[in-house]
Amino acid sequence: MTVSLRHGFCKLMNQSREDGIFDPAGLDHACHLQQRLLRDIDGWGGAPMPARSDEGDLLWLGGTDESRALAEVERRLDQFITKASFVSRALEAEVALERRRAQLGAA
Repeated sequence: MTVSLRHGFCKLMNQSREDGIFDPAGLDHACHLQQRLLRDIDGWGGAPMPARSDEGDLLWLGGTDESRALAEVERRLDQFITKASFVSRALEAEVALERRRAQLGAA
């Protein structure tokens, strides 16, 4: 992993500690990191392709050791972005609902 990617992940962790893990700015930063990871994966030999053995075991074909490791990080980051985005939208909807309740209660 490049120094700039490591720095990007450190920045993401610090931002998450300060603003919360579901902060939209943090999720935006995570998306930028994912794009950088995808570019780096291509530069290190491309992403491995998933395949199944005759016994049904998952195999990764192609790529280099470095690109496989980066692809694993990218897959985990993608899972985080997907789940955290869902929670972030739900929290935003809850805040909007509370505001609306407060407006109706004040009227």
